[in-house]
Amino acid sequence: MSVRNAITETYGCRLPVFAFAHSAEVVAAVTRAGGIGVLGALDMTAEALDAALTYIDEHVDGLPYGVDIVVPAGTVDAGADLTFAAALAAIPERHKRFAEDLLRAHGVPAVGDDYEYPIVKAVGLDVSEDSHAHVEVALSHPVRLIVNALGPPPSDVVELAHDRDVKVGALIGSGRHVEAQLRRNVDLLVAQGTEAGGHTGEVATMVLVPEVVRAVAGRVPVLAAGGIGSGRQMLAALALGAAGVWTGTMWLTSKEAESHIDPVTRQNLLAARSTDTVRSKSMSGKPMRQLRNAWTDAWDGPDSPGCLPAPLQGIVHHAAIPRFRAARTADLCGYPAGQVIGQFGQPRTVAELMAALEGEFDDAGRQIVRTLSPSAR
Repeated sequence: MSVRNAITETYGCRLPVFAFAHSAEVVAAVTRAGGIGVLGALDMTAEALDAALTYIDEHVDGLPYGVDIVVPAGTVDAGADLTFAAALAAIPERHKRFAEDLLRAHGVPAVGDDYEYPIVKAVGLDVSEDSHAHVEVALSHPVRLIVNALGPPPSDVVELAHDRDVKVGALIGSGRHVEAQLRRNVDLLVAQGTEAGGHTGEVATMVLVPEVVRAVAGRVPVLAAGGIGSGRQMLAALALGAAGVWTGTMWLTSKEAESHIDPVTRQNLLAARSTDTVRSKSMSGKPMRQLRNAWTDAWDGPDSPGCLPAPLQGIVHHAAIPRFRAARTADLCGYPAGQVIGQFGQPRTVAELMAALEGEFDDAGRQIVRTLSPSAR
């Protein structure tokens, strides 16, 4: 069964499947397989982003792909102008001690008083300079889509993209966010349910997507995100009114992503079941669905001093990451992941994952057609 709608016609893709990934290899492979890969750029320097996009350009033969950035619109976060040094100084000593005690309890070696916290690029810090550099780099490549992951994209970014005939999308977690986004002239909305990995709201995809579709009233296409990693789930999203799907978790265990995730964390992802994720502030200071582990349990537990707001909690966590990864402490190695992670316990190539999704979509669609056909009764 083929899909022909606003997404396939606008972007020239074979399947309305968008794939968010931090790996240029995954992005390129999804695009080659008929979808649209979208590269997550937040943690990259402008130079690294340029190199990653150059790799994609060389491996997609002109097929469509996009870039996911974070450009705060005004003061989305109260600490939007906070510098890293000021943020580090604002972390209470009791939170630092709690983190140290937790690491020590799990066998992670202590560090000296002269330990330098790794600089973090995170929501809540002054990322505007880097973000606009990301936009400039992205628009110097033949990208077809820029997606803003934090609130409505700034008007100047939308204008720059539209001047280059590049579409602009945004993620939302509530129907209440629709009008603010459309006032910025976005071309695409991603309705992300609470099942999704990363920063999410509280509303489930099954409820959120129809809510957003009704609020949009046909003005722009809507993608469904959260809990989607198979053809049946994709078909369900289209039945809810979405024009396509936004996926992320299903690519984390792909063979192309292997070099981008440390081996211990990768094993945790492969072993995870659908019940092994939790929505917690312990990684970034904002509610984020991630693998549940000793870190999330401790910070969300009764003895915790409480998670700090963004970006302070993110600084604490990022300072701990290289230490527990170096110690190969599996029970502390987490990662943003959605509930569909339980469907991907075996490493497969992106091409295999896309073929499985397409085949199941086809089978499920034909089953529905037979169910609805009078001749089948």
